[in-house]
Amino acid sequence: MALVLVLAAGLMLADEVRTRAEVIRLGDVADVAALPPSLRDAAARLELARVRRDAATATIPRAFLAAQARARLPALAAWLPAERQGGVVVVRRPVAAMQPVAIAGGGPIHRGTAVVVQVSAGPVIIRRGGLALGEASLGQHLFVSARDGSVISALYQGGGQ
Repeated sequence: MALVLVLAAGLMLADEVRTRAEVIRLGDVADVAALPPSLRDAAARLELARVRRDAATATIPRAFLAAQARARLPALAAWLPAERQGGVVVVRRPVAAMQPVAIAGGGPIHRGTAVVVQVSAGPVIIRRGGLALGEASLGQHLFVSARDGSVISALYQGGGQ
């Protein structure tokens, strides 16, 4: 009789991922190559979370993603132990070309906060100063009153990209 010992190296969830997808799958946030071949494809396709269509940035707790993966594919429990899944995964989605983005300090924006609106088209970058006309958190749209009086709809990207 042979004794076989299998050590699960564990899946490490990324700190940050960039994707255009609304559905976040395990293969987006973890390198599934450490899994046995029989689990790899199914694990990579597991839907763990959704990101709002209009959100440029989302923060998802690692514990939530790991719990979703274990619930949907229990065989992953050995590779995703709950005690090793602290912190968060930041999901960033690319902004469409010519989409104005608002740049400010990084936390939530309040009405009257000074912001810079930036539009990029290839190597050309245009920046305009203005004031936020409402509240916004990272990844949300807001209106900005430019210094010339025009109103611009922009996506809040935090401290600059």
